Amino acid sequence: MNGKKNRRFLNFIINKDIQFRVAALNVIYALLILVITGFIALAPLLQDMYLSEDPRVQYQSAQAFLVLTSRLAPTIIFVVIMIVIHIMIATHRICGPMVNFKHTFESMAKGDLTRKVSLRKADYLKPEAEKINAMVDSISAMIFEIKTCHENLMTALEKTAHPASGIDPGAEPQKSLVLIREEAQQIRERLDRFSLLNI
Repeated sequence: MNGKKNRRFLNFIINKDIQFRVAALNVIYALLILVITGFIALAPLLQDMYLSEDPRVQYQSAQAFLVLTSRLAPTIIFVVIMIVIHIMIATHRICGPMVNFKHTFESMAKGDLTRKVSLRKADYLKPEAEKINAMVDSISAMIFEIKTCHENLMTALEKTAHPASGIDPGAEPQKSLVLIREEAQQIRERLDRFSLLNI
């Protein structure tokens, strides 16, 4: 039972560095806000406790101070726990898609355009995932067109290398060369769609 709970908790930790850093920063901000708010709320009581000359006022202020601090401590602990839980869930919904994006980009870098980004229902970054998937589809379609042109070019070259029997040997290569030029031009046009860095 404990193993399942631990595994479920560990599944929420996808990127320790980002998730713990964000959680720590939010907890620090929350504690600062709570300390400042507590100080502002308790300042009048502290003033009466230490600066008033009336012992009755000092006693009442001390009693009120003790009641407030005894209620504030569990509230602060509860708020900090809730912030940590919320941050872990929120960062999980961001880091999960980021890991998915990374795997898709790694596949693309290797020339594999079959992998797409798939997100869970509650994940964030869905518009970005759709854009990445549209990009993968667009590149796949362009490469498919280039492959088709290449196959046509290879067929035309094959015909030139091995002309059919019974056809004028001078006319066949001329036709094939025109076809080859057209196919090569189409490949060039499709390749020109890509803008490349000078490497």
